[in-house]
Amino acid sequence: MRLGIRTLLLGLTLPTLAYAGVVGPPSDAAGAKRDDAFGRLVLVLDSSGSMKERTAGGETRIDAAKQALGEVVEGLPADAEVGLRVFGSEVFSRRDKGACTDTRNVVPVGPVDRAALTDAVAAYRPYGETPIGNALRGAAKDLGPSGKRTIVLLSDGEPTCAPDPCVVARQLAGRGIDLRINVVGLDVSGRARQVLRCVARAGGGTYYDARSTADLVTSLVKLSVRDVRGFRLEGEPVTGGTSIEDAPTVEAGTYVDTTLPDEGTRYYRVARPEGGGVSVSALIRPPREEANWHSALTVALHAPDGERCTSALGQSFQVIGYTPLTSAGTEYNASRPTISDSCEQADELVAAVTLGDGAPTDFRLQIGTYPAVTDPEQLPEAAEKDGPWVADVRIPRSGPVTPVVGGVTPDDAPALEPGTTYADTIEASEQLVYKVPVAYGQAVRVSARVEPDARADAALGVQGNPTSILALTALGQTLPRAFDQAKGVDGGGFYNGAEPHLVTAVLPPVRWRNVESFDPGIAAHNHAGFVYVVLGMGLLDSERPDQFAAPVRIRAETVGEPAGEPAYAGQVRAPTDESSPTTGTASADSGDANDDDNEEKATADGLPLAALLGGGVVVLLAAAALVLGLRRRAR
Repeated sequence: MRLGIRTLLLGLTLPTLAYAGVVGPPSDAAGAKRDDAFGRLVLVLDSSGSMKERTAGGETRIDAAKQALGEVVEGLPADAEVGLRVFGSEVFSRRDKGACTDTRNVVPVGPVDRAALTDAVAAYRPYGETPIGNALRGAAKDLGPSGKRTIVLLSDGEPTCAPDPCVVARQLAGRGIDLRINVVGLDVSGRARQVLRCVARAGGGTYYDARSTADLVTSLVKLSVRDVRGFRLEGEPVTGGTSIEDAPTVEAGTYVDTTLPDEGTRYYRVARPEGGGVSVSALIRPPREEANWHSALTVALHAPDGERCTSALGQSFQVIGYTPLTSAGTEYNASRPTISDSCEQADELVAAVTLGDGAPTDFRLQIGTYPAVTDPEQLPEAAEKDGPWVADVRIPRSGPVTPVVGGVTPDDAPALEPGTTYADTIEASEQLVYKVPVAYGQAVRVSARVEPDARADAALGVQGNPTSILALTALGQTLPRAFDQAKGVDGGGFYNGAEPHLVTAVLPPVRWRNVESFDPGIAAHNHAGFVYVVLGMGLLDSERPDQFAAPVRIRAETVGEPAGEPAYAGQVRAPTDESSPTTGTASADSGDANDDDNEEKATADGLPLAALLGGGVVVLLAAAALVLGLRRRAR
């Protein structure tokens, strides 16, 4: 069964921002791609004779591997550099010459060649011995000496040849190079499992057990796609002005620019449709090397005379090495409350982006323009934060589960279809981005349950690790979230590895007249399309004994029937070409959560953490210090 990983990985950009001030020329005239480049990846596959054996699910291990590898090939980003190496594929017995050096590169590391990878997977056969150590050495050579590199090892047994793969992994990691070795153990136990876990630990990577084809698909896709992708900003290069007077004119679209130092502001001039509106949003990520970087990102729209019409602020603290996304967005149109005649009468507006402090940082700018709405009186009034849609999402204890790989940015965020249960994993310091389609008149609620995990239990103290879920509008503005613990709605808390932990984001209905709200989060939530959900976990301190990847079940619901679509007097020019859902069937009633006895609600003990990831949410440094202190004392 094909699980459609590729379609899950195809991204839509969250309203991005214009490419402003430059500390050097734009990197690409056709389209800027900033920050981390996609990494280099080599898949290392066990072709030993034991791969003929059957898994607990009844399939042969080789068939399970082929299915999972097919999903990996589909889901790889087009710009990644990927290769494939096998071991144990040509020499049958250890008594035969060359058995312990039987490893070969069957697809050289280079730009993704899906046809070559698919053909190599089809030709993959179980045959010989298990020289894992030499295969790892060969894989490191395949990847070259520099850049972000990942080895993903799939094996079903312990090594039958020297050198010791755990020693090899430690040697490779000890060279001070950016190399990570992830490992999937297929239906292994005992000594074989210990060795493979040691390889992952020594190689600075993650280890997964896979007992079935479904386990293997989830783990192999996750490990392959997670590390080969990097955080990148994509859009058309543009250089914003340093004043309103020298602001360049831009049209609706997605851009990339660089902030000015010392709270400098970048400016962009946008034509405003008669009686309509203009939206602006920005997205950045703090530089990883600055451990306690504080970002205060402001976006605003001004009249040409300098009068500020509207603005929004996104804040985040980078605590103990955690690197949050930070975004902000706002919109001004004739229905937005204002006291400025110059804003109401302006036929063009000036978008402004300001970073509070820090060195110049690349960011995305997204601009949208919207004609006047011809039927505002017939549309529903602005929504409130709380309402009958406030409830958690019950996640079934059993039934079909679809693998998914959370995005690094909104660009590669997979879509969560309402009513489907998805399986993912989350590591410490990781944030996963998803998107949920929403039509006018619908509210969205999303729950993520982080499941118990033995390695997480060993790595975390009694208090656990801060874990949070938040949601952004298509404008990148943080949506106000309901908190009602009596209904199981809590967006944050602490995951300790021993118990399930549920976090839920409940979002108000999207209505065009939300622009009339004095709550900036609700005011920005006035266009159907997608909302973006970010699930994140804090960084472990340096005393952690091991890394882990905790399993996650995530499910979204839309509440209410589609209604209240506005009639525009002209063409909407949204920042992206992706169509907005305007019709459909709600996946949940607008009342309380359903009480299906076959569903389980995990507890969310611990202090509620009012966020973790930025996007307008502040993580308090004092709270982080307290968490670390409690964790150390608990040990």
